[in-house]
Amino acid sequence: MESQTLQILAVSASVAGLVALLAALVAWRRATAVQRLLASLEEEGDRAAAGRALPAVVAAAAHLKKRVDESNRRISSLEDLTATAVRRVGLIHFQAFEDVGGGQSSALALLDDAGSGVVITSLHSRVGTRMYVKRITEGEGETLLGDEEEQAVAAALPQRRSRRAAR
Repeated sequence: MESQTLQILAVSASVAGLVALLAALVAWRRATAVQRLLASLEEEGDRAAAGRALPAVVAAAAHLKKRVDESNRRISSLEDLTATAVRRVGLIHFQAFEDVGGGQSSALALLDDAGSGVVITSLHSRVGTRMYVKRITEGEGETLLGDEEEQAVAAALPQRRSRRAAR
């Protein structure tokens, strides 16, 4: 499950990178066209030709500035979105009940950069599986967390220590 989540995050980051790369390529292409136009003006040396071409150069530069500004806004928007995306994952497998072996129960913490998100706990027994979802805010549970849930949150935020570990 953890590798699938990481793969989804990697694909999302790759798509965002490709969008930014495409915007940069479009801006580069426009800049190259403007450079070619200016080079042709320098080669001709004709004031009349320069006078005719200057409005096109100014329009191209204005269009290029708009595109760069738009690309910068989009990149800022994407950066804002990634701050609240799941970026930190912690997964703990454990044995919830003595009569069920194999560590089939698990706690999965899915957190953003600020350490907020959820921890999903699955308790596997012989008669069924129960799932619990608890909200996490800045690395702390809004309700009491079990040991394994705290371990999952700590695994997602390795720079922080859980309250129970500090006791």
